[in-house]
This record gives sequence, C-alpha cells and structure tokens, in this order.
Amino acid sequence: ELFAAVETLARAKPLRGERLAIVSNGRGMGVMAVDSLVLNGGRLASFGEPTVAALDKLLPAGRAGRNPVDFDEEAPPERYGAVIRTLFEDPGVDAVMVLHAPVAGVSSSKAAEAVIQANKEKKGCVLTSWMGGSRVADARHLFGNARIPTFDTPNQAVDSYLHMVRYRRNQEMLIETPTSTPEEFTPDTDAAR
Repeated sequence: ELFAAVETLARAKPLRGERLAIVSNGRGMGVMAVDSLVLNGGRLASFGEPTVAALDKLLPAGRAGRNPVDFDEEAPPERYGAVIRTLFEDPGVDAVMVLHAPVAGVSSSKAAEAVIQANKEKKGCVLTSWMGGSRVADARHLFGNARIPTFDTPNQAVDSYLHMVRYRRNQEMLIETPTSTPEEFTPDTDAAR
C-alpha cells in the first residue's frame, strides 16, 4: 500500500478539491468504485445542469446526470475523451476516475489514447483502472508513459485516490497559521509595567 501511495502521489496531478467523477464502460465497475469511495469517506461529484445537458448528448438515453457516468460497453474510444472533457468543464468535479473492461470490437489502447489526449487538453487529475490483464497491457503502458496512474481494479484506484485526498488535507493543515496569542491568555499589563 505504501508503494502504491508513493506511485500515485508521484504520477497524479494535484487535486484541487475532493469531488470525484467516475466514468465506466460497465455499470458493475462503476457501482463497485462508488461503494468503495463512499464507504471510505470519499465524496462523489454532483454535476451541474450544463454538464448534464452535454452528457445527455454523449450517453445512451437515461444515463446522463448520474455519477458514476456509465456508457455502454461498446462505446467508441472517442467517447472516453469527450466525456472527460465535459466533466472537467464542470466546476463541481475535481478529479475523474476512468474504469474500462475490454470488450470485442473496442480497442482498449485507443480508449486509453483518448483519455490521455483529453487529460493533456484539460490538465485535470485523472486516475484509471484498465482491467483485463494481458489484453490491456499496451493501454496500461501508454498510461505509464503519460504519467497517469492506472490500477488493476476499481478498488485499488479508489484507495489511491483516497491517499491523494488525505495528502491534500495534510498539506492544508501544515500551512494553517496558528493564532498569534492563546485564546485564554490575558496579559497582566500592571505587572509588566
């Protein structure tokens, strides 16, 4: 866990907040990630109306406006990039986690390239979980070269995201300025004179 935390903190872009959007090409993966996030004290992002309207054009009917964002299993690779760009336009989204399980007819590597390109354009914090062992090895290699953290399972990705949240909170606490005088202290000016 220590090595996973160090790798994530070294590769991922700093968080600007703690609200996570989850994107998946399968409903079960997204639900697993949400459960893990919520049970461990994380926060899901809520989408604004412009984001919901934009997602409505990109996703199958009835799937927009909800977190996790779930598009169909056979979504083209370009949709990954389009959804990420849309989510990073929303001020209520601080990071995006993209989950992918390989399916016939959709290139896992092309989907990874779309995620990498969208991340370059929007400069946000992206974490990924490309599941499937050797079938997604090339895609995971692309993420490594792009310095985007990628994990074997959604739970590992959520754990790493929570490491980032705790690190961010600790950094904020370290720069807090203590009060200049204790609150219960009243100087004895007569004795001082």
